[in-house]
Amino acid sequence: KLVNKATVSTGGYKKEDEASVIVDKNCKPTPAYECKSLGVTVISDTKFRFTVDYNVQNATFKEVTYIIRDANGTEIDRKTSTSKTLDYTRTAVGKYTVQAVISVTIDGQTKTATSENCKKPFEVPAKPVTPVVKCDSLSVSRLSRDRTKFLFTTEYTAQNATFTGVTYVIRNANGTEVDRKTSTEKTLEYTQTTTGKYSVQAIVSFTVNGETKTATGDNCKKEFEVPAKPEFC
Repeated sequence: KLVNKATVSTGGYKKEDEASVIVDKNCKPTPAYECKSLGVTVISDTKFRFTVDYNVQNATFKEVTYIIRDANGTEIDRKTSTSKTLDYTRTAVGKYTVQAVISVTIDGQTKTATSENCKKPFEVPAKPVTPVVKCDSLSVSRLSRDRTKFLFTTEYTAQNATFTGVTYVIRNANGTEVDRKTSTEKTLEYTQTTTGKYSVQAIVSFTVNGETKTATGDNCKKEFEVPAKPEFC
């Protein structure tokens, strides 16, 4: 409402008058937009679902940009979605953060908004490593023509484990342990001077995640013989 008021004074007299007019004006509503929250759902070790909640009033929602950063805060990826959810795949093991930034359009201009509630951590865990330790085989061969000297050779499998040595357990024909030797190599030269039949069993030792593990088997058990010393006429 616009009011025009006039006053005239002369010779002790005063005259007043006024006129008013109503002007219509369309007032634009105030736009409001905010990123309210972000949720991270673990689908699998490498797959995640980002879900954002936002409030947009008197503006047009455009999209959500998800910014992924590594543990050092360095941006390593950026994805955009026009819906509230985004399925994201990350295969590299590590700890990450994702931040949602919403974009809106107001009078043809793009505006953005984010908040601390729209920033969340997530992690791609390391896959558990399954160690494989086996004693594959044992062979016994005589050294040269000497009847008392033998070479033990052990083959083994060590996956995600560290080989530390082989223990050779020697038993007589009655199964009684008569000797025990250890080697940090795959082979061992062994001397037995007492005539008789024997067996040797290889027990392989490994280190797995700081713990000692052993392996043996039927393939790692062999027989050998120290023959009687020949008599000469």
